[in-house]
Amino acid sequence: MSVNPASPAMARAINDRMALDLLFEHKKLSAPQLRELTGLSRPSIADLLERLQENELIEIVGESGKKRRGPNAKLYGLIADRAYLAGVDIRRDEVGVALADLAGDTVAAVRNPIDRKRRLSGLIQRSVVEAAEQGGIEMSKLHTVVIGAPGAVDQATGELGPGYSFPSWDAEFLPELVDALDAPIVLENEVNLAGVVELRHGAAQGRQDLAVLWLDRSVGASVILDGRLRQGATGGAGEVSKLALPGAPPPIANKAVGGFHSLVSTGAVRELAAEHGLTNQDVGGIVTEAAQQSSTEETDFLAELADRIALGALALVATIDPGLIVLAGEIGVAGGEQLCDAVERRLETMTSIPVEVRPTALSEAPIVTGALLTALSIAHDDIYGGAAALDLYES
Repeated sequence: MSVNPASPAMARAINDRMALDLLFEHKKLSAPQLRELTGLSRPSIADLLERLQENELIEIVGESGKKRRGPNAKLYGLIADRAYLAGVDIRRDEVGVALADLAGDTVAAVRNPIDRKRRLSGLIQRSVVEAAEQGGIEMSKLHTVVIGAPGAVDQATGELGPGYSFPSWDAEFLPELVDALDAPIVLENEVNLAGVVELRHGAAQGRQDLAVLWLDRSVGASVILDGRLRQGATGGAGEVSKLALPGAPPPIANKAVGGFHSLVSTGAVRELAAEHGLTNQDVGGIVTEAAQQSSTEETDFLAELADRIALGALALVATIDPGLIVLAGEIGVAGGEQLCDAVERRLETMTSIPVEVRPTALSEAPIVTGALLTALSIAHDDIYGGAAALDLYES
């Protein structure tokens, strides 16, 4: 049955969703506070609160002030334990899982080492169950699981795209996991998830247009325009690792070699460091030390690294004009403000389009946090209905 957009039922649905989103943002609100924030009348708020309580979406969570002051003192909050969401981060050597309730509060987190002799789907299933047991959560309340994929992912099949691989991530991976967890599974490129969390909680707060340039063992970018993540026709938006650039061997379609990847991945940066006689630390340590030294005078190593990064960043500036580029991943975290300033200076000589370059503000768990935010968006839209305030994906 269709609903007339101008009907009272649609108006109630929109008001209900507005109130639920405000309760998510503020955690707890009184009826007078909801009236002030929504602009709705006293009778409308009273009806709304009654309706949401009857539908078991909100509950009274306390009273404002030191003394009881009647109905207006009651504080309302979401029934957060109605459902739970799982975010999964697959790293090189371990799987990280975090569970959150509908209020967005993390209730449990576990990390388990990867045994490459066993199926990855089984490890993820065991990790989710372990987190649920840790948080005292019934698995039947698991609403959505979002997994950060280590590379581009085919949204139709769940398989990693050409040029990406991970042990036991194959055509059977997704069906096995769906059967094991009996919950909807969403696979998303890890760099896209990093972009989501930068927008909500990181260096891009308050911005609507940006690109996150991920510089790690793999290289990629997430593109966010008008506050929405842009995935492209096939999910390949932001695959800057394949950029053909001066000084780099040509990229190869089905392999993570050549192009921009061969200039700025951790392996490439390790080789660059060796050329400059820097061989005694891991890549993060080398970049950190070079950045600290460059606070007074730019080192040759950091200068060449900034030159390389600027080539890929220029492609983003010229094609999408993001206004802001966030450097993330191991190299972005290690380089900090000094590396960003060096890249920004080079961009100023290459393009007249203004762009700011900032370091990531998220040194820990950006992928799992982005996965939880994405799962929250899905769950809120499903349970609460209406236009999702957390909807970060292109329609």
